[in-house]
Amino acid sequence: SKRDSMLIRFERIPLVQLPSDSVLCSSNQPLLLEAISVSGNNYQWSGGSGNYSNPNASSTYYTPAANELTSTIQLTLTTYGVVCNSSSDQIRLTFLPLPQIQVTDTVRLCPNQITSVTANVINSSLTEWFLGSTILSTSNQLTYSMSLSEYIYVRAANSLGCSVVD
Repeated sequence: SKRDSMLIRFERIPLVQLPSDSVLCSSNQPLLLEAISVSGNNYQWSGGSGNYSNPNASSTYYTPAANELTSTIQLTLTTYGVVCNSSSDQIRLTFLPLPQIQVTDTVRLCPNQITSVTANVINSSLTEWFLGSTILSTSNQLTYSMSLSEYIYVRAANSLGCSVVD
């Protein structure tokens, strides 16, 4: 009787899992995208109009395009097996615009004169006026009696805590 043998190897089914969707502060800085778990032999990132540092890796940096910084984008990671089908997962990234501040013109005063300064703020849930590290006011308008050489600044922050200073 003649015998024959055959080696059979089973390929794991490709699987990819990305983190939960995120809301981020608007920034054109590269974002690290990493799969939570992944199996497969080949990877491909797609979606968005920005740039991937390595679109063929399970983790990569993504730099959003300017038109994405006030919107929601969906990025997809697909993993491919040699024999088995592909698997993919998506992550939605929502970019929250940074606050914008426009302060009334610089005011020059004599010591102990009172002035009123207004900050026109958009995309902000918090406005704070500071003298050093002391908060003077949490409204868009500040009325203050100036001393010599004081520097007052205003900070605006959105609901994520992303802030700008003027």
